[in-house]
Amino acid sequence: VEYSFLQVNFNVSLRFLSVNVRGANIPHKRTSILFFLRSKAIDFAFIQESHLLKQHNNWLANKHYRVLASSTATSKSKGVAILAKRRLRFDFLGE
Repeated sequence: VEYSFLQVNFNVSLRFLSVNVRGANIPHKRTSILFFLRSKAIDFAFIQESHLLKQHNNWLANKHYRVLASSTATSKSKGVAILAKRRLRFDFLGE
C-alpha cells in the first residue's frame, strides 16, 4: 500500500467574543453591538442575556453577521445567541 500526503499549512486566525449585552431589544443597542463586533473583527460572538423573544432572534443579524443558534425564554429575560460573520465559509452541522 502506498500513501501520499500533502501537507498544507494555513495561518488561520479567528476571533471569538463572549459578552453579556444586558438586553438587545432597543434598536440603537443592537446596532451598537453589531458595530462593535465588526470594528473588533469578531468572527464568532456568544451573546448572553439578549432578552429577545423567539420571534425576534433575527434582530441580531445584519449584512455582516448571521445568527447560527439561539435560545430564549418565554418572557423578555435571559436568552443567548451565537453569531458568525457571513463571509466565513464552514459547514454548520446543526439542525
